Amino acid sequence: MTNVNLYTLQMQARLLEAMDNGAALQERTAGFDDPDGSVSFDDLLNACMASGGTSSLPAASASSAPAAAVSDAGQVSAAGSPASSCGEMRISDTGLQFVAEHEGYSATAYRGVDTQNLTIGYGHVLQPEETYSDLTQPQAMGLLKSDLSTYEDAVNREFSGTKLTQNQFDALVSFSYNLGANIWSKAPQFTSDVKNGASADVLKADFERISYCNGHQVQGLVNRRLDEFRLFEGQSV
Repeated sequence: MTNVNLYTLQMQARLLEAMDNGAALQERTAGFDDPDGSVSFDDLLNACMASGGTSSLPAASASSAPAAAVSDAGQVSAAGSPASSCGEMRISDTGLQFVAEHEGYSATAYRGVDTQNLTIGYGHVLQPEETYSDLTQPQAMGLLKSDLSTYEDAVNREFSGTKLTQNQFDALVSFSYNLGANIWSKAPQFTSDVKNGASADVLKADFERISYCNGHQVQGLVNRRLDEFRLFEGQSV
């Protein structure tokens, strides 16, 4: 057999192996629809990015980097190290417990100081289409975690570029959850003072000033603002 013929056979064998591998790849990625039945690297990458990296992609090879793991609190960690999406922060377990304790738990709906809204669980405002009733504490905590993502995002947007400690971020999420995701536009002085690193005395006055509901100062809100200020400053609460 000539060298040319041997080379040709080797090339044909490699081509057949590549075709087999391609068919296997398409089988494993059948969930990613494509008009011509093919799957490109860009298809896989885009699908992974669109789903936050949790798509059922083909198993990585042994040489791949460790996959990210998701904790119970919903934060992502890689190789045991905490991480955040696009530099955004997320509330800590301490912050979550702080909010839960200050909201208080109710298995059934009630009207609090804010008489306009029905509230259940840990401060969840019932929407017209919702029919929650007799919530257990684990169910209420799951609802709280889901609700807080809106306020985490609101704090991240408003204070983008501002250096915040975890305690400060937690305090601002609690503040926002209690007063509304758009509170920053309603309290411009407070917002400006946080961004500009105002002194503790100034910030304490800012927190205390925002303790009114329906035109009346409420002692429960005064107490919560003071606790949020202490949390913001890293003091024990």
